[in-house]
Amino acid sequence: MKRNILLCLVALLGWGIWTSCHIDNLLERADGGEKAPDKVLNGLQDAPGRFSEATVISGLSGLADLVRNSGQRSLRAAESATSGWGGKTVSQTYRLEGFNEIECSGVAQIYFTQGDRYSVKATADEKLLKYLKMKVSDGVLVVETKINRGVNNAKIRVDVTAPHLKGVEISGVSGFHAANIVADDFEVELSGVSVCEFSTIKCRTFSGELSGVGKISGRVAARKAELDVSGTCKGTLDIAADVLSLEQSGAAKMEVNFKGRLAKVENSGAGYLNLRVNSDLLEVENSGVSRIKLSGVAARTKISRSGMSKIDTDALKKR
Repeated sequence: MKRNILLCLVALLGWGIWTSCHIDNLLERADGGEKAPDKVLNGLQDAPGRFSEATVISGLSGLADLVRNSGQRSLRAAESATSGWGGKTVSQTYRLEGFNEIECSGVAQIYFTQGDRYSVKATADEKLLKYLKMKVSDGVLVVETKINRGVNNAKIRVDVTAPHLKGVEISGVSGFHAANIVADDFEVELSGVSVCEFSTIKCRTFSGELSGVGKISGRVAARKAELDVSGTCKGTLDIAADVLSLEQSGAAKMEVNFKGRLAKVENSGAGYLNLRVNSDLLEVENSGVSRIKLSGVAARTKISRSGMSKIDTDALKKR
């Protein structure tokens, strides 16, 4: 009886992750027919009481993979669905300045360069620029694209230059792309089907809140780095910091390379974390049906797990 209740609860959790992380019109393009998680859940409900623990773990891991892979298919579908109208491409310059944050929604792709002067330029099909709305509000450059649901193949590039940048908020089917950024503190917030990629961010405190079906990649050099990852996010980060605090849930899949004094990790849900460390102290808590692979070297470790989670420490060495 307890096993059946557990199956139902975890199945509902997986379904919740699935429904919360996808945009309806993207799913219609990315997935056809009966959705894969429906098949998994129906199978669990049709044959209660017949699963061993190993089968449960395998089934739930498979569900997490289906959720994550379907989310990434939605991301690829969204990217291909914003590939351009095929008309005449034009550029327009905007007189906007006095901002140190960027907020972008819709289908725009932001390309940021840190420089001495402010500059904002949009490039898109000449018929598409009328859908682009930009303004500066309370120090934030707000970029919106008001595109009708029936308008496909919309692609807008926005090149932004500013002396300082302390954070970005990216949502919808948008993206943020940058080379090197130097800041006091820097915050990244991703949701929807968004992308954030950069070469290096140097700052005192780096904070990242990632949800939905997003992707992130880059290098971070900071005194303190904090990451909160959920949904079906996927990313690769190289972090050098005194302290790293990482919380991961949902069906996220992250690869993190950390060098510093302390790495503190809490992992739950049905996700996967590949963590390589070179640290004095490594603290890891794993729960749910999530998986962690640990490698590298640590002087001291404090590792625990619960539920049906797994931790692979074969490649982790003590110095």
